Amino acid sequence: MVELLSKNDPNFSDIRDVLYSTDDVTTKINSLLSKEKNIPKNLMGKINHDLRTPLTPILGYIEMLRMHKFGPLNDIQSEKAEIIHKNLQQLINTVNSLDGILLPMQNQDEKINHEINELRQEKTLSQKLNNFLTDKLSSLQKEENEFHDLTNNLIHKKREKEQENLILSKSVKLEHAKNSQMYKKYFVTITCVAITMTIIIAGYSLLVVDLIGSEYRMANLGDVRSNYVIQNLRGDTIDTWLSWRLVDGSTIDVNLIDGIKYPDKADIVRTVLLSNELIEIDNSLLHKGPRGTTSTYYLGWAGALASIKNPTEFHIPQKFNLIESAKGEGDITIKLVSQRNGDGYSGYTKSIADDAQNQILKSEITIFEVDKLSKAQFETILRHELGHALGLAHSTAPEDLMYPTIATDYPYISSCDIDAIVLLYDGGKKSEVTCDI
Repeated sequence: MVELLSKNDPNFSDIRDVLYSTDDVTTKINSLLSKEKNIPKNLMGKINHDLRTPLTPILGYIEMLRMHKFGPLNDIQSEKAEIIHKNLQQLINTVNSLDGILLPMQNQDEKINHEINELRQEKTLSQKLNNFLTDKLSSLQKEENEFHDLTNNLIHKKREKEQENLILSKSVKLEHAKNSQMYKKYFVTITCVAITMTIIIAGYSLLVVDLIGSEYRMANLGDVRSNYVIQNLRGDTIDTWLSWRLVDGSTIDVNLIDGIKYPDKADIVRTVLLSNELIEIDNSLLHKGPRGTTSTYYLGWAGALASIKNPTEFHIPQKFNLIESAKGEGDITIKLVSQRNGDGYSGYTKSIADDAQNQILKSEITIFEVDKLSKAQFETILRHELGHALGLAHSTAPEDLMYPTIATDYPYISSCDIDAIVLLYDGGKKSEVTCDI
């Protein structure tokens, strides 16, 4: 190979010409790509794809020449090799930069297509409304013309009757009565059209304006089922009401076990447990009342329980501390597992209780198949299970968060759940959630 690249070898001039030609093509392509604003998007994509593959081995070959892998080069050859290497490197950088140009252009195309579709929908709705109003106006114009002709006819007849003798005066009065009736008919018609247009405009507004709270809808939660069990200190399953017995101001420690395996779930746990945010949702979305009236819901249990201001017989938990430990300490533990529950439950809560005092000693929450759950599903299941850990049983209302199979599209903490907590901790001796619309 060294002999092939020597000055005296006739093949060297051919290789040199190819390299010089490559340098010339590289320079021209660099010049063309530097003006990428003038290049069509499809051509830029083809350049990006077709040039990227061969450029890397060509650059490697030039670097081998520069390193004298095939034999020494004279000064002119070395200089040309440096120029070719520089231009090839610049071309690769330019081709790579096309990714930053193509992606915004594609995003812009998608945005434009989305806006075009919205404009088409608005145009269709406007056209339907325009057609309706046009038909109504045409009908009104026709009736107005008829009325105008009739009025002219009545005036003409009135003039004729005035020239007749007094015997025909009764007929003239009759025509006046008919004329009055036509005026009334015209007025009623105008009033009806005005009412119709008002109804149409109101209906259009109902279609366009979003309902309050619709952005919080969680659709397609799937089959999300829950169960809970209460055991006494002997391990026997018991069926009773129970609550935490806390000193005023005490803090409930909540331990997220193995949270390090699912780092994306830690923030969700923090929101569901500690958030103070409240939201308003239109009652028509909840099938609880007319449009325009709203109900208040809470995203986190800390905020929901903090809203309770009146004292109760037993202190309601209102302070929570979230920790992450594998040792199982804490008043409430949350365990995330990838296994499927044998009974098909998405969440399961076991509470250890002193049945003599109806007192919760510890609650253990397990959420199954956590790696397959969406954010909305995980958030909903955890919010439901924390309700059990605080002492709530299941709800009888399908639209409530604590229903055994979560069916609502708005699975948040409602005033119904808060009222059940107040009743439970104020001597009500009842854990079941009962909601009255």
